[in-house]
Amino acid sequence: MSGDPSKLIVGTWKSEIGGFPVTHHYDENTVRVVGYDAVPYHLEDDLLTLDSEGGSDRVVSFPSGSEMLQTDPLTGSVRTFSRVE
Repeated sequence: MSGDPSKLIVGTWKSEIGGFPVTHHYDENTVRVVGYDAVPYHLEDDLLTLDSEGGSDRVVSFPSGSEMLQTDPLTGSVRTFSRVE
């Protein structure tokens, strides 16, 4: 799906971490995981950088309006996110 990643990322997304469902809320400047404080992020082209200690870069892509992939450029591991309507 083509489009500006900084616009496509805004919204609520679900993924799994260690087999547990996690909900993420992205606005234009921060991401909040339910139960935790919001963390600022930067998205330049398709490179997502969390502004937190131990934060790492992810390459984001949007195969559709309801799916986001975040790929770790160092390990190649991919996490799939589904948009919550």
